[in-house]
Amino acid sequence: MISKHMAENIPILRYLGLIELLNTDANAIMKNLENFFVTKMLNTDVLMHFGSDSASVILDMYYCILIINNIC
Repeated sequence: MISKHMAENIPILRYLGLIELLNTDANAIMKNLENFFVTKMLNTDVLMHFGSDSASVILDMYYCILIINNIC
């Protein structure tokens, strides 16, 4: 996973780590993402976008749940 953000008007790209998926259904992917955010102490209240290599299609069904729960 990577993080992209602006700091003092400079774009910053930072490598955060990898997630090993032992199970690739939507529930497992979401749980692994949540655990990754907690482990890295990332504030999901300011998460503005999630991009992936097609996994976002799997995660779309959870988008409304994330919004309702203020996760992103």
